[in-house]
Amino acid sequence: MKKTPLSLTIFLLLAAAPLSLARLGETLNECKTRYGSATGQNGDDEFIFSRDHTVITVHLRANRSVREDFGPEAGGVFSEAQVSAILEENAEGSAWEIIGDSPTMITYFRKDGRAGAQRAKEGSELTGRGAVVIVKYTVGAASE
Repeated sequence: MKKTPLSLTIFLLLAAAPLSLARLGETLNECKTRYGSATGQNGDDEFIFSRDHTVITVHLRANRSVREDFGPEAGGVFSEAQVSAILEENAEGSAWEIIGDSPTMITYFRKDGRAGAQRAKEGSELTGRGAVVIVKYTVGAASE
């Protein structure tokens, strides 16, 4: 069995790091570790981060992320792969299914019943701040 050099392993881990997105349930400190310092804050429970041309707004309850809003930087758009990565990073071992499809958005629900997501269709936004994907815990999961 051929051993992988340590330097190659470290390189591969660092190369994959930009793909790492926020996850529901993380603490504020875990979000800061993932993204660096917040670039803005709204009240005591909403923190804004910017990483890899994506603006992420993390909503906290009891110091745990219960909702994340993702939007491309001004002028950008998310690819199908980026949307899939956001959903996958927040699947917590479950799968997402589409439960609604309107002219402006697609609605998903996680099969374990603990989270939902919305995705704006091209030319639409979900928030006044340009979010095009929102993932959030259900009320029951957010209260745990």
